[in-house]
Amino acid sequence: MRILVLVLLIALGSGGCASGSKNLTPRRPWEKVFKGPSIREERFTSMGSPFVIRIWLTGAERAAPDRILEEARQSIEALHAKIDPESESSDVFRLQEAAGKDWVQVSPEVLELGQLAQQMWRRSDAMFNITYRPGVAPENQKGLDLEIDPPGKRMKLQTVITKINFFGMARGYAADRALARLARHGLAGYAVIAGGFVAAAGKATENPHLMCIENPKRLGTCGYVVKPARPGGVFYLGSSASLERKANIYNPNDFWKYRKGGVIVTGTSGVWVQYAATISAVMQDLVIGKFLMQGEPKLAAVFFQEVGTTDVTLSGRLEPFARVEEVKVAPRRKSAGS
Repeated sequence: MRILVLVLLIALGSGGCASGSKNLTPRRPWEKVFKGPSIREERFTSMGSPFVIRIWLTGAERAAPDRILEEARQSIEALHAKIDPESESSDVFRLQEAAGKDWVQVSPEVLELGQLAQQMWRRSDAMFNITYRPGVAPENQKGLDLEIDPPGKRMKLQTVITKINFFGMARGYAADRALARLARHGLAGYAVIAGGFVAAAGKATENPHLMCIENPKRLGTCGYVVKPARPGGVFYLGSSASLERKANIYNPNDFWKYRKGGVIVTGTSGVWVQYAATISAVMQDLVIGKFLMQGEPKLAAVFFQEVGTTDVTLSGRLEPFARVEEVKVAPRRKSAGS
């Protein structure tokens, strides 16, 4: 039976907790508020996920900081408006209304997302699937239930009850769009953060709190620092959902067998790094390395076995994109008289 990644997509896209549960664990290092006279940030929710846009100023920007942040935010929210299943004006709403019946004209962005989803479905051996049929058991779900007519700029869901969810992959795509806008303003650095996904450029790629692999023994702190091969260039870092605190994040009644540890992915494309971080959360160690290096674009990952264990060993490598250095924590000094 081929697994479908629908529930995982929804969990990643929404950041949703199981009903009645509370996430009592600390905020991840890269999501914490940054303070400084040359740093500004904007926080909001889009595509069901918390976003942070953070910029490092030089004093010679081509626009005021608030305007720069708003422009980047609008690029993300404009994409959300096209794929929001609750909005009657969105492409996704119209696709679902016409499911099993008619073709629907879609925006260039949604057309590209659909084509990327087809590539990801094939590359993952049919594990990654953005379409689903509500109320149908996982083993009875169909394959990717989506037709695309690129010349006609239109798409169609083949079965009447089929739904489609772009949120799990669209955060990386949205980050790519936002980075392109931030690059116009002569900033010293900038970053877009969405849950476990970080896209950064300039000074941001040298910040150890952003270029960080969370310490699986001490959640909320950095256990390893990622050193990009090209400091200052655009760099993507994605952490799989299983690095989160599973008992607080996921519905214990779902059918997924999650990794006990985490996977950290980097590569040359935001949408592909987001995809790889999504799918790898349900992959076992021996499969991940082989899976990530198939085809284009190239991806690389490191991973570990457990969260909360006393002995943590990273496997895999981020080369050629980056190297990983462990953060050395000085032992606590004993107080006088102890």
